[in-house]
This record gives sequence, C-alpha cells and structure tokens, in this order.
Amino acid sequence: MEALATLSVWQVGTIALKTAAYFTGLSASGGLVFILLFGRHLAGEDTTVICRMTARLAVAGVLASLAGFLWTAAALGSGFSSAADPLLLSIVFESRGPALMLRIVGLVLVLGMLIRARGFGLMVAALGGALVILSFTPGGHPSALDLTPWPQLLIIIHVTAVTYWLGTLLPLLVISRRRDDERLGTTAKRFGDFAVYIVAMLILAGALLLWLLSESPTAFIASNYGQLFLGKLLLFALLLGLAALNRLRLTPALFTGDTRAPQRLKASIRLEIAAVITILLVTATFTTLARPPGLN
Repeated sequence: MEALATLSVWQVGTIALKTAAYFTGLSASGGLVFILLFGRHLAGEDTTVICRMTARLAVAGVLASLAGFLWTAAALGSGFSSAADPLLLSIVFESRGPALMLRIVGLVLVLGMLIRARGFGLMVAALGGALVILSFTPGGHPSALDLTPWPQLLIIIHVTAVTYWLGTLLPLLVISRRRDDERLGTTAKRFGDFAVYIVAMLILAGALLLWLLSESPTAFIASNYGQLFLGKLLLFALLLGLAALNRLRLTPALFTGDTRAPQRLKASIRLEIAAVITILLVTATFTTLARPPGLN
C-alpha cells in the first residue's frame, strides 16, 4: 500500500520505538498481573526470575518511552539536534507529556515488586501497572471522536486484555524451561481458563471500536487505516488458533506423560509471542501513518 511504500526514516523510527514501548510497557504490567494471579502456584525460583524479568522490562519501557519522546522532537525538526530544542520539546510534551509521565511513573512503581513480591510491594506495583495501562489510553484516534468516555473505556478494556495475554506468555516461557510438567500444565490451564474471557473482551472491545472508527464498511476497507487494521485482525486470528491449540491439545498432553509436550508447548508460546509482537508492530504502523476514515 502507498503509505508503506513512502515511509521516511523518521516514520520508521517512530514505529520501531512505539512498538518497543508497547511491548516493554505491556509486558512489564502483564508480568505483574501474572504474579498476582498465579504467584501462589509458582516455585520460589520461578517467582524470583519472573520478578527480575518484569523489572528489566519496566526499565526498558522507561528508556523506550523517553527515546520515543526525543525522537518525535527530532522528527519535527528533521534533525537529531532538534531533540534538544526546547521549543520542539515543549510542543511534543504538550501533546504527549501526560501519557509519557503516567507511563514512566507507572513503570517505576512496577519495580516495587522487587521490594517484596507480596504485600506492600505488590500493592505499589499493582498501582504502577494500572497507570501504565491508562497511559496508553489518552490521545490517539478514538479520543478525537468526541465520544468519550466510551471510546476511552473500550481502549482500557482492550489494553488490559492485551496486557494479560502478553504478560502471561513470557512467564510461561520461563516456567517451561523447568522439568516440572505438572506445574507448567496447571499454570497453562489456568491461563487458558482466564483467556476465554480475555478473548471475549478483545473481540467485543475491538468490534465496538471498529464500528466507532468507520463511517462505512466500504470506506474503511478502502482506506490505508482499514487495510492495516484488517491485517491486524488476520494476525489476531492466527493468535487465537495458537491459543486454541495450547488449550485443547498441548496443555492436556502435559498431564499424560507425553515427553514431547513441554517442547511443543514452548514452541507454541514462542510463536504466540512473535504473533503478539507483530500485532503491536502493525498497531504502531497504522496509528503512525493513517487516520480512520470516520475521524473528523
């Protein structure tokens, strides 16, 4: 499509940094959700590894968010020196400052889980995770539709669902490295049980947002935004297929003594992570390059 064929270096950088911010921010918050939901079923060593991984993702999320902020200023001035221009920085901060500060504060609070992976530490981290999720809702196309608070609420539901899904996959990969099929199977089964409701949330929120963003099906499909959005839906369908395979075939096999089941599940989890990253990349692309045809 035309929008992709004419990508500039600045747009490529913006998309890459957006994707990095999405992945690290949502993964850090999701890792916290995983500890809250499944921590009691984990071995102490696994909890420690997952907490440290979540902390590293939180730090990376802060760096990616700050880099994106500076890159936007540089792009406005068409030069790296513009990243230090007070005027351009103030312009970028005026539009993105609240979300940026919310995300950075949230990610720093997520590090509270390192203080103690329960009690006060988790309470502080949970507050941080909520702030990170909220940081992805201000601004963007849906908020410009003048239909608040409904579009914002739908985005919160959507981002929360993605946070759970993405944040659970990385810890599951950590657990899969241990030769404890029963513990892995129990955790994967609990994830699948919750995922049924998460899928329903994603589909409902996505369908309603799609309806709000499109003035007509024909115009939507013909637009650059619509074509990229449909690409995202195809990737999501692939993700659902992998999730169904995990729930119906690979996870039950862990309880039957199938020696190949752990490796198969690990490979499937890696494919899911790759699919989610690709979905985040597509999301970053169409929010950077295109506008919904129904946006006034």
